[in-house]
Amino acid sequence: ETPFTMMAASEIFSLEMSRTEALTQAFRRSIGVRIMEETELIEGEVVEIQVDSPEDGAGEKVGKLTLKTTEMETVYDLGQKMIDALTNEKVSAGDVITID
Repeated sequence: ETPFTMMAASEIFSLEMSRTEALTQAFRRSIGVRIMEETELIEGEVVEIQVDSPEDGAGEKVGKLTLKTTEMETVYDLGQKMIDALTNEKVSAGDVITID
């Protein structure tokens, strides 16, 4: 589990490179980076989708999504990309969706 690089003394005291360079290369080989990402999933039944389009049709659409879970009912504000994604998936009231 712990990153480890085994070295022989001949690698450190080599004529080809300095001791500092040999140790630096060994350190770089031994460095391990672990990236963990936490994501929040929202899952629930769509109660209502309300999309407000501008009257002239030139501006961005805005909307609201009402999701009902076993614990609560929540209203989310929607932006243009989310409205487009929900429209492409043909989401309607009564559908159960998961949002990442």
